[in-house]
Amino acid sequence: MKAKIFLITIFLVAFGLNGCGLLSKKYTKTETSNYNIYAGNKKKISLENINGNVTIAQISDSNTLTIKAFKEVKVKKKYLETPFEEIVIELDTNSEIIFVKTEINHKGSESIFNYGREQRVDYEIHLPSNIEIEVDNVNGNVVLSGSNNSLTVSLVNGDIDVSKFTGKIECEITNGSFSGKIDSTSGLDINTINGSVTLFLNNYMNANIRAESVNSKITDENLQFRDLMKKNKLLRGKLGNVNTDVEIKVETINGKIKLYGRNEI
Repeated sequence: MKAKIFLITIFLVAFGLNGCGLLSKKYTKTETSNYNIYAGNKKKISLENINGNVTIAQISDSNTLTIKAFKEVKVKKKYLETPFEEIVIELDTNSEIIFVKTEINHKGSESIFNYGREQRVDYEIHLPSNIEIEVDNVNGNVVLSGSNNSLTVSLVNGDIDVSKFTGKIECEITNGSFSGKIDSTSGLDINTINGSVTLFLNNYMNANIRAESVNSKITDENLQFRDLMKKNKLLRGKLGNVNTDVEIKVETINGKIKLYGRNEI
């Protein structure tokens, strides 16, 4: 009972400080930032985001890297025409690694608890093939298409979708799924806690496959394995006709693993 009274008291104090503003209508405030970066001496881009989607694609121009940041925040009407200081994109291009970080400010918030306020940044990144990508995102999806870049992703809540991909991937997902259409690869290492993994693989690639799930099923279809071993929630096998060091490793805790062969066979 004392705990309930304490919580009610805190709420009433907050409400008294903020008036009816806690329940006032919020409006969407947006801004787009564009960055063009000389990529000739760059080896990697590292992105830290809090809330929003990240889309990555490869371009043919080896000297150009472009980043678009679509910022969005919910504010009271009186802040719609003020400078967009609620979200700041920190960009560091002084070394071989490009650092991009989303910073959330509380400017314009009249509630000590920041009720009803939402901020997000959706990123679009276009980069040459020789630059690695590292994404650390809390909430949002990651989409990569038409690329042979090396990708490292840490994602708390969201899905990863990869298509027409020939590079290397390392990813960890807490709550979300991974879907990939892989033509060839120099290695995949995919880990999910709560979420499925679906891979469409080229039967002609040379790779060692290992898939393991703690609490869910593993299924495979239309794949021409060599040295196939299926036991309980573990699958091991080899694709292609040549022995290789390329590893495709998939591990899930609570999520199905589905492996499909492309229709070339």
